[in-house]
Amino acid sequence: MSIDFRSAGHSGDESNHYYRQATAPTVADPLQAGDLWSDTTANLLKRCTSVSPITFVSVDGGSSAHSLFSSTHGDVDELDTPVNDEVLTFDTVSGKWRAELAGGHGSHPTNHADLGSITANQHHNEDHAARHSDGGADEVTAQNLGSASAVDGQVLKADGAGGLAFEDDKVVINFVIDGGGSAITTGVKGFIEIPFAMTIEGWTILADVSGSVVLDVWKDAYANFPPTLADTIAGTEKPTLVSVQKNQDLALTTWTTAVAAGDIIAFNVDSATTVTHVTVAIRGKKT
Repeated sequence: MSIDFRSAGHSGDESNHYYRQATAPTVADPLQAGDLWSDTTANLLKRCTSVSPITFVSVDGGSSAHSLFSSTHGDVDELDTPVNDEVLTFDTVSGKWRAELAGGHGSHPTNHADLGSITANQHHNEDHAARHSDGGADEVTAQNLGSASAVDGQVLKADGAGGLAFEDDKVVINFVIDGGGSAITTGVKGFIEIPFAMTIEGWTILADVSGSVVLDVWKDAYANFPPTLADTIAGTEKPTLVSVQKNQDLALTTWTTAVAAGDIIAFNVDSATTVTHVTVAIRGKKT
């Protein structure tokens, strides 16, 4: 039985215009537009649409190359230019699929991990507000965020005027020294671990009665526990009472103020008279 594959417009011997092979036919075969090629590598039947340059398209795909973002796809926005990490999301208003970041916010970050760098200009997208609006008072919008920007360690808080602002994350570390009804004695009174990085900004000391006490503060890494006198960070501004019941210093100039996460702080009583119960509060901000 003889099988003859012919392509319209061919001249001469047209019985050999069907090719079954792993590589594309060449012009020398001789190849003409309309020829069929059974691509044994891709396991596809393809049709030649041009010999200069040589172009084959899958018969299953039609006579033109498949392009998702083109006018041949009425349900895909052909004006979009997709970039890395974008996904298709459907816009019910336009009735088309669009390329957007996985979070569905256009140029807005996929998640809010880097909210600290977000400014009002980055929040102008009304589509973002529409997608996130739930009527709740805690919604972050361009209107209430304003032009706020953050530095490391700050937190986002209400500013009391219907807006939001980034503020330092203030902390207070309290340590109590109790003489059990008797006057406090000298020496190391205990240790605390600081689980976060912070900058010390000041101290307050409070006693049960008017009296005198001088406290030293030592700091060292957990690996070097326990801290010793050589690890003092209080400089010449040790928490001190002199015949009074309270005192504070909120403008430290001689302290070593940087604390790393996991550092151990020790409190040592250098001297004390009369007071039997003392609370020392170390103020600072997370960094």
